[in-house]
Amino acid sequence: MTRYPLDPAIDAWLREGERVASLPPGAGIDEQRRAYARTCRYFGRPHPPGLVTEDRRFGDRSCRIYRPARPLGGGILWFHGGGWVVGDLDTHDSVVADLADATGCVAVAVDYRLAPEHPFPAAFDDALAAYLAVRAAAAGLGIAPDRLLLGGDSAGGNLAAAVSQACRDRGLPMPAGQLLVYPALCADDTLPSRSAMADAPGLSAADMRHYLQLYLGRPPEPADRHDLRLHPGEAAEPAGLPPTFLTAAEYDPLASDVLAYAARLRAAGVAVDAAVEAGLPHAWLRARHVAAPAGAAFLRLIAAARRLSLADDTQPQA
Repeated sequence: MTRYPLDPAIDAWLREGERVASLPPGAGIDEQRRAYARTCRYFGRPHPPGLVTEDRRFGDRSCRIYRPARPLGGGILWFHGGGWVVGDLDTHDSVVADLADATGCVAVAVDYRLAPEHPFPAAFDDALAAYLAVRAAAAGLGIAPDRLLLGGDSAGGNLAAAVSQACRDRGLPMPAGQLLVYPALCADDTLPSRSAMADAPGLSAADMRHYLQLYLGRPPEPADRHDLRLHPGEAAEPAGLPPTFLTAAEYDPLASDVLAYAARLRAAGVAVDAAVEAGLPHAWLRARHVAAPAGAAFLRLIAAARRLSLADDTQPQA
């Protein structure tokens, strides 16, 4: 990590995460999932006072509803990260609880199917079905249907963007906005951060390729670039997509995905707010309670979610 000038608290968080995960070389998928769950649990926090949760099924998938003590009528449907391979409702429980509490939105987390047992497009299919089911049930959940946001981190940000794209292309009801946190969006391996941050702490370019191959169930092919269910950032004509907040990490092979997609959206007239958080690595959401730079980045995410879910007139202009 020596070539990355990390904030001391971030450096300590990364090292502690490695210690907690303690994966042996050649660990299998089940061991990786247990290690990921251990790490997420270790850095989690108790739910905020007054927050109420309920597990229900939407789109034939297990989901968890988070009702804040003071709901404001908006909603967030959240897809967890983990390379489409690891993660579940429990690994991101603390993150989604904090999102719901801080924004006043009713949040719903989705337990989509994971690869390699369920290769692409299973996760996408689950994400789209869950969105349509939650939107149909929104009023009963205390969510105004036209104030429901789609969001996710990493692989979950990919799913959120892919669902938004599919809704536009298939004439389905659109979300009110997108919250995309260090998302995997593009197929272009020549993007600057793919090489400049290839060995970044938290996520390497080799990790990305490994997870993508597991998700596909085969090596990537040139035709995959044009499948917007897989690479939503490759959309040639993204006009008509909802207002979007994109946030990345400086030390992340995916940083250029965010900048490239933001440029495409702006060129198409979509309202965009995009930031690459200086000095942060991939997965900084989990460091929000232990490192000030990650906490500040989380506050910017919260402010964007409030703005988009309130559907007011203060959204950034394209």
